[in-house]
Amino acid sequence: MTALLSVYSSTRFLGSCNARCYDGTLPSEMHDRNHHFCLCICGGLNHAVGLSRALKNVAQGVGLARADLEAYAQYRGLNNIDDLIVIDRTRVNTDYKARRIAKARLCAPEIGPGDLFYCEGLEAPIAT
Repeated sequence: MTALLSVYSSTRFLGSCNARCYDGTLPSEMHDRNHHFCLCICGGLNHAVGLSRALKNVAQGVGLARADLEAYAQYRGLNNIDDLIVIDRTRVNTDYKARRIAKARLCAPEIGPGDLFYCEGLEAPIAT
């Protein structure tokens, strides 16, 4: 199953847009039409369109915008959107690399006096 987009928080994997989405069932073909047909980060734009069209959609930015992440967080009941990140899995080919990238971006170490690139002059007020 090819994952196109994956969503991570600082603590865990939350979900992905994969074959269940792009090879999914159209709402008109479902028995329970009140059921939301797509629960992933694409917001339904990749749902039941096939792999080739879904790849084109992701290349055009579907699911990668901040608005998509906000809608995903709201639907899932997640409070802190700054604690979420979307990884384009068409560019990152393994789960391991995707998790490492997400962890590096979300859990970046704070710069402090022990850091070689820390500059005390940035914190001091400028004397006039």
